[in-house]
Amino acid sequence: MGETLKRIIKDPERKSFLRMGMDLSRLLIKYKKVGRLQFYGTQLMYKKDAGKLNDYLPPQIYRKFKRQNSNKWRDSGLNDKLIFHDLMKKNNLPVPKYIGKIQNGCFYDENNKKIPIENHDQLKTLIGNQLKTVPDLFVKPSKSSQGKGIQRIKKDTLNKVSEIDFSKDYIIQETLRQHKSISKISPNCVNSLRVITYRKGNKTLIPSCHFVMGVGNDFLANGNFGSIRIAYNIDTNTLSKVGYKGFKFGGTSYSAHPDTHFKFEGKGLIFPKEVKEIVTKAASLVFEDELIGWDIAFSNKGPCILEGNHSPGMTFPQIYSKGLLKNTSYLEIFNEFLKSK
Repeated sequence: MGETLKRIIKDPERKSFLRMGMDLSRLLIKYKKVGRLQFYGTQLMYKKDAGKLNDYLPPQIYRKFKRQNSNKWRDSGLNDKLIFHDLMKKNNLPVPKYIGKIQNGCFYDENNKKIPIENHDQLKTLIGNQLKTVPDLFVKPSKSSQGKGIQRIKKDTLNKVSEIDFSKDYIIQETLRQHKSISKISPNCVNSLRVITYRKGNKTLIPSCHFVMGVGNDFLANGNFGSIRIAYNIDTNTLSKVGYKGFKFGGTSYSAHPDTHFKFEGKGLIFPKEVKEIVTKAASLVFEDELIGWDIAFSNKGPCILEGNHSPGMTFPQIYSKGLLKNTSYLEIFNEFLKSK
């Protein structure tokens, strides 16, 4: 709690101490426990433009929702990147080019040739051979989230192979060639669009989307790397006015990208229609009554599904919505849990 308060106090966009004190008092009365107030910081409710407290979905409600669906995703393929890749390819959905895998202590090339891995020097040679045909590649743990353990490897960074635990499983994919219009916004990594879907029967909703941009020399656009996220209206093809870093990175707000000075407000992204089509189709392949977060990259040929997340965090949708309960789709999705809290 001490570190949380320090970050809030340092934020030049925070509310006055009196206003924050009143907020926290109201929340304490509502939630009874001090520990439940942590989300006041992480969801940037302390900022002057945060909106009304009652519009924010309490984290425990989302946890109840996830618990109800916790057994579904285990058989969906969303928790294993190797299975997920095969599922998408089988259904003609675009994914990054597969060039191999590491599985059960063995290396497999794109033709499924099996080579037992003896040490990191051998693995370095095997991956180096792949780099003779592609400029760089991603090695991703098959069962990881939030970007953990992912390596982007080029010819001059082959030493990163030593960080790969080849007793675990990985998928190896060619690095996507990003569309030039997206690189103009953030040039040093593969940026992505997080699209949230919710399927009910034959109907698929897209309650929210946000664009995730890398900063500086980050090779991955991910909240754990300090990326900037900004709301995106896929129906009108417009970015919002302000993007945010996560709370642990200061919760800083941006009206333009700090590296390229690209101004966000009202700008569009490419392929909005195509993105809606592929996420709708992808959502139909997995279970209903669950929120799925699809990470979509943009190549010169069109949108490409990087991965699907069975438990997409609601922190950023809450931040840029100024409270999830202002969003009629989310209000409908969580309504029964709100009634029973």
